[in-house]
Amino acid sequence: MDIRAVDLNLLKAFSALMTERAVTRAVSRIGLSQPAMSHALSRLRGLFGDELFVRSATRLEPTARAREIAPLIAAAIEHVEAALRLGAILVPRAADRSGDGPITPASVGAG
Repeated sequence: MDIRAVDLNLLKAFSALMTERAVTRAVSRIGLSQPAMSHALSRLRGLFGDELFVRSATRLEPTARAREIAPLIAAAIEHVEAALRLGAILVPRAADRSGDGPITPASVGAG
């Protein structure tokens, strides 16, 4: 799988669902609408080829696959957040066509 084809925001949706175990609470955690979170879950299911979460009487229960990937996704989110806290996201020189240095959140209008 090519990471360029993956919306990294899906990782935050997965994390919120894993923590909250309910779509309604997960949307509050990350600021999505309920339909957007349901769509994110559908995309995650397609990406990982697994249901990831199944409804029980009171909450969403993670599948074995969801429990397996949860620590990896949590670590990935932590690493991205740490990089962002450093103030610069380094990219390969070929992607920096301007020659002005690394792309930072400020240079792309983020932050």
